[in-house]
Amino acid sequence: MIGTKAYQERMFCNFSLSERVPQDHFLGKVAEAVDLSFCAKVGEASLRLHRATGYRDTIPGFSRSLNYRVGFTTDTAFSDSTAQLWRTYDYLVTTTDFSGNESSPSNEAAGIRYMTGDANADGVIDVGDIVYLINYLFKTEPAPSPLPAGDATCDGNVDVGDIVYLINYLFKGGPPPSC
Repeated sequence: MIGTKAYQERMFCNFSLSERVPQDHFLGKVAEAVDLSFCAKVGEASLRLHRATGYRDTIPGFSRSLNYRVGFTTDTAFSDSTAQLWRTYDYLVTTTDFSGNESSPSNEAAGIRYMTGDANADGVIDVGDIVYLINYLFKTEPAPSPLPAGDATCDGNVDVGDIVYLINYLFKGGPPPSC
């Protein structure tokens, strides 16, 4: 269909989309992970971390267990590359020092994997996103959720420029949203 750019999520073993899609291609702009960062400090002194463990669930208020563990890191940042597009997850983190002492869980933080330019969250950048942004900006309809999904120009604002950008992308061969 003219004016429609579709994205379909697929499962592969040992497949990295970023290695197979050129940087300027539309699919190269889909976030591959939910990225979280955290601070590991007690008062003014930094902890010497051995590792941090990330946990996630789709229901707030969950407790950590092996069933919810999604990975480890030796840094103060964590990427969840198994997050599904447009699904909100709640995360918590524990840290372990070199003596094996594990911290209490962090406060929960919500994260969502989204596609820039897909304002109506249907998994496709098409005319529906333009209409959604027009209704949001001029008819007091709900904002895109999360709001950066509607920021096609990547300037930190959702405005008429994003509508023009999507029109140019879909109908004039302009560049895809690139945040």
